[in-house]
Amino acid sequence: MTKKPTLLFTIPTLGAGGAERVLVSLLNYWADKNLWHMILVVHDHPDTPPFYPVHASIQVIHTGLWKKHRRWWIVFKLYGLIKVLKPDGVVPFILWNNILTLLATRFACVPCVIAERNSPDMVKNPLLKILRNWVYGWAKGIVVQTERGKMMFSQSFKTAVIPNPVFMAKKSVDYGAKTIIAVGRLCEQKAFDVLIQAFSLLEKSHQDWKLMIFGEGPDRKKLELLIQQKKLEGRVCLSGTTKTISGELAKASIFVLSSRFEGIPNALAEAMALGLSVVSTDCPTGPRELITPLENGILVPVDDVKAMSQGIKTLMDNPKMRENFGKKAAKAMEQYDMKHIAPLWEKEFQIFFKG
Repeated sequence: MTKKPTLLFTIPTLGAGGAERVLVSLLNYWADKNLWHMILVVHDHPDTPPFYPVHASIQVIHTGLWKKHRRWWIVFKLYGLIKVLKPDGVVPFILWNNILTLLATRFACVPCVIAERNSPDMVKNPLLKILRNWVYGWAKGIVVQTERGKMMFSQSFKTAVIPNPVFMAKKSVDYGAKTIIAVGRLCEQKAFDVLIQAFSLLEKSHQDWKLMIFGEGPDRKKLELLIQQKKLEGRVCLSGTTKTISGELAKASIFVLSSRFEGIPNALAEAMALGLSVVSTDCPTGPRELITPLENGILVPVDDVKAMSQGIKTLMDNPKMRENFGKKAAKAMEQYDMKHIAPLWEKEFQIFFKG
């Protein structure tokens, strides 16, 4: 090609989520390399500011259609944009956006590579699963985050495994700090109710420890009520969102992931890269790909309050173990640096979008 290829990316919003951070980070990295012309289509309102700043060279288009009763209009809007912008390939992120984008690219006859951002097994609705698998069959390729995630899809799909990049902050961890930290959307998937209950079993024997949970979401009121019921006000804090999460992580010595399911959990990976000791549920998928049990972290069963409490207690009571696990975790995360992960996407684009 004599001109730079044009790639069009789509995502529902540019809020504070992990998928949003990964996409924006990849786009900004590629913008600095000037590999291709990039267009980002976002379906929230044009007046909604992005949580993560987007490189000035990237063209951003807002459709304003990410509302339940308007989402199907995204298919027609994207079709029109594709016909005008003529991208060489389209890359959507997040399940329903993947489905709607694939419908548009199918009609527009443009190759599409979808980014599956969560455990494929999370889709429990049988009709949605049938729809997803049928529409995903039109994709040139599917990028998943783990080998376990790949196994959950049909062998007939062209699937590539590319982990999320890990954001390698240059900060030192205070392994003597008596702070536990968790990060994620306040929703059922993240199971912060389990984490709060696990911490409540330890609050009398470890009165100098506190738990900080960063994130926002629909379960805030429910979690606030649970904190009140357990009489943990002042010990457990729902701290909202922050754009300086690495600084908050560095103030803690233990990170906990309590999720019921994940893709590759960005917050867990970033905590490990920073050098925190971690306790995580062994949920499908993600944590087991990052953690070697009892070497650089602790894995516990999903929704098991007592096991999570015991895992946290083990690290609370052993500062040397916290330091040992944390240093090994940081070493293990070096392979996920952006300079190693972005070229994997570039290679797949060459394969899927050629010709």
